[in-house]
Amino acid sequence: MAIEGALATAQQEAYHFLRDQILSGELTGNSRLNPAEIADRLGVSRMPVREALRQLDAEGLITMRPNRAAYVSNLSAAEVEELFEIRIALEVMAVGYAVRNLTEDTLAELIALKERMDRARGDQFEWVKRHEDFHQAICNIGPRKRLAREVGRIRLAIRPYLIAYMKIFDRVEMPGLEHSALIDALASRDVKRAEEEMRQHVANPGVGLIEFLRKRDAEAVAGSGSRPLSVANGGRG
Repeated sequence: MAIEGALATAQQEAYHFLRDQILSGELTGNSRLNPAEIADRLGVSRMPVREALRQLDAEGLITMRPNRAAYVSNLSAAEVEELFEIRIALEVMAVGYAVRNLTEDTLAELIALKERMDRARGDQFEWVKRHEDFHQAICNIGPRKRLAREVGRIRLAIRPYLIAYMKIFDRVEMPGLEHSALIDALASRDVKRAEEEMRQHVANPGVGLIEFLRKRDAEAVAGSGSRPLSVANGGRG
């Protein structure tokens, strides 16, 4: 039992380490993940690392290829665009439930989360996490918990690409992203208004990100043939 517990702990350590590296953009798309290197770096055996890789594969953050090699997933612009389309549909649905179940206390919580997000503008990664907390809080207001979890999963899948965009353009908030207007729409208790505000709120900044990824994809095709990246050097070649 003690051995099983140790393996589970080591697996979670490897899982959280790799997940954080991917979501922060330290490990970029197509970075090759070597279980032996990861195990050595963390001071654990290879078995829990392999189990962590399987867990991340199930979540879509990495891709296990037929030869058992593991790579950080690298979604195309079209795939990220599809995620935005799904996210828009689900968050519009979620905000409708939020309006119907909004209380003064939950409204005050949203305002506090927005202020917390604003204070993190000097740190791109921290801002993104607080931005996600704000949106997740809206989704959690309603009674559809499965819906809230699915929106959170999609938002996490988009996060590495959003951070890459922000690093290139050195900004924490893309044009069109306005949270005060969203709070005002929720406070109005007007479902249609809140749904439309959420639709525009999510869709508008997605335009710039997707265009950025289209250019990235085109450049990758033009410069194809480069070697895969390794986790040993942080995915930077």
